[in-house]
Amino acid sequence: MSMLRNAAIGAALLGCVLPGAVMAADNVLTLVIGGEAYDGPPKFEVSFDGHLIGKGAVESAIDTGNDGRFADANDKAAYVQSFEFRIPDDVFAPGAEVRVRLTNEAFGGEGSNRDRNLFLASVAVNGRAVTLSGLSTADVNGIAPSETLGEFLVLLDGNQQAVSKARAAGGRRRAPRSRRPSSWPSDCPSAGSST
Repeated sequence: MSMLRNAAIGAALLGCVLPGAVMAADNVLTLVIGGEAYDGPPKFEVSFDGHLIGKGAVESAIDTGNDGRFADANDKAAYVQSFEFRIPDDVFAPGAEVRVRLTNEAFGGEGSNRDRNLFLASVAVNGRAVTLSGLSTADVNGIAPSETLGEFLVLLDGNQQAVSKARAAGGRRRAPRSRRPSSWPSDCPSAGSST
């Protein structure tokens, strides 16, 4: 048998064995955020249980210099994006705290109508979402009064953070188990097969 053929059979066998194993799948944090842009989009960072897990920019944010303000937009969905971040296994804990912070605040001055802000709609961990009623605002003094706009928590500057407790969803996410872990699937070759 050629080495190439042996490698192909080995890869096929490996593909058949692994689906039967229980493997941890990535834990995922999903943010739904709207934004107002001024001289560039609003940027943010997100932490999970005190560990920075990602950064992003709301590229679809409404341009406050040309298109007006988020609050005045008839269709806010056009200025909202969804972001996904992997939560490392060594950081994940059910019920941990999620924090989101605006990192590049800009303001054009009174009367200019130019501003850069974030509008947080939801935080989800492994598909379990927390919306406005479960979000709060924190600053250097602890929990602060929250500013809201409809179903959004508003972050006006980098001194504020949106805070959410991840809904405990029974622990880490797991990959589905094979339906027949103790037998070979019919489409996998056996070790002695010459196909």
